[in-house]
Amino acid sequence: MKFARVFKAALKSGDYPEEWCQAAIPYPTLKKCLNRICAEFRDMGLDAETLRQLLAAQAVSERGDQIPLAKYKLDVSDSAVRTHFTIFIDLEEGVVVDVSLSPASRAFIEQQATIRRKFLASIEQQGTNGTGILQPIYVADGIDEEDESGPPSSVTSPPNERTHVQVFEDHKSFQRFEVSLTADGEFFDLIHRDMAELGRIGHAEQIAMTADVVALGQEVSAVTQPEKKKHAWFGGGATNAKENAATQSKYASDLARWRELFELYLDAQVFFSTRERDHGKAHTSVQASKQLDWFQERVKERGLLQRFQLPGSMIAYQRLMLLNKRLYLNLRFRELNQTAQTKILKKFDKLTSLGVSRTFPDALSRRHHDLLVEGMARDVCARIAEDVLTIVPRLEDYTCPVCLSLAWLPVRLQCHHVFCVRCIIKMQREKQKFCPMCRGEVVMQADLDNLDADLEKFLKRYFRQEVKEKQKANEMERGVELFGEGYTPSSCILM
Repeated sequence: MKFARVFKAALKSGDYPEEWCQAAIPYPTLKKCLNRICAEFRDMGLDAETLRQLLAAQAVSERGDQIPLAKYKLDVSDSAVRTHFTIFIDLEEGVVVDVSLSPASRAFIEQQATIRRKFLASIEQQGTNGTGILQPIYVADGIDEEDESGPPSSVTSPPNERTHVQVFEDHKSFQRFEVSLTADGEFFDLIHRDMAELGRIGHAEQIAMTADVVALGQEVSAVTQPEKKKHAWFGGGATNAKENAATQSKYASDLARWRELFELYLDAQVFFSTRERDHGKAHTSVQASKQLDWFQERVKERGLLQRFQLPGSMIAYQRLMLLNKRLYLNLRFRELNQTAQTKILKKFDKLTSLGVSRTFPDALSRRHHDLLVEGMARDVCARIAEDVLTIVPRLEDYTCPVCLSLAWLPVRLQCHHVFCVRCIIKMQREKQKFCPMCRGEVVMQADLDNLDADLEKFLKRYFRQEVKEKQKANEMERGVELFGEGYTPSSCILM
């Protein structure tokens, strides 16, 4: 199936907004325009092979300077694309010296030289010295033909000729002529305008998704702040202590579920790989879809959604998934348009040998580097990490570097490194003077004043289950120290 039909079908079946589809690469129109470009070159006697020879060949002046026989250049501005097709010819001989050309290429050069000689002869017969009509710019030996002393002056083209040329530079008997083309300018203007429109849509999408990230952060905060958001879903303040405890328990439960959910999300690496060997490589839409499915499957397997206690948690989860699916849709649409652009430019090169599939994307990227904002996924994911994931503290950020479990009770040494109280006691018993992190001689100076009361409250609020587990582990370890390996904890029984 031809790509034009594939592209059209992909746009139709991709669940894209109508505005996006209207702004997509106009692939069929560009193909028609490309046909006109080829016809325009054929009218000048230039097929793809002839163009290839002209662009590859170089002439050598009497002083040994290399002069390109032809050059095709694109100038991209904020509003338009200008194309320049220039050739160097020897007006005296009608051909460029020291160049081996095919008959077609040589015929084109001779034709242009004949046109120019007749034009110059007509000017001389009219008694004109060329001022205001022909002002060649002389180029010193060893200087590239583009290193001009000023912008070229406008030159009147020869009358009644199908092929229009303009003189810009002179090197002894060599002169550079610009051949006026029409269809290629239309071709690149179409792509240029389309990229600008896609960029506009992309920026609007990024603004909208940034607002969604802010809303998501507020929703997650509302269901994971057990003491700041009391009774958020119960229509007012409860005075009953039992009801208040039940409410706090629901917040604590959802906080644990969100922590587990965010850990899965980070492990999924939906849009970027965090593996060291990948260097933060962005995923394709296919990879992103696969990773997003993996995340949803793990959430389902663990029954996290069913274990949510607060209605607001489900609302926040739905927003998180819609945000990721929206990012995925943007990524897939950008890839589809990039493929269309790449294919049409390669087709352009195949029919003309002008090499625009290499030069045009580079020139365009300096103006419109954000086809639906190429860095959108990276920026939005960064905002999610900074504004949402940080709302739910991660256990690994509060672990003791020695026992690798929650740092309870937290002891902050003079060097500001934090350890659990059990590990500090052990180090002091073993006369370990130096901090395991920075080697500062601070361990033996630690006492009750080094207990971080604020961090203790924080850990108790956000890591209730982990605190209970660490307390049990500490009690068990203390019992073993006192009563030996056979110690088993037992509850007191009132008789």
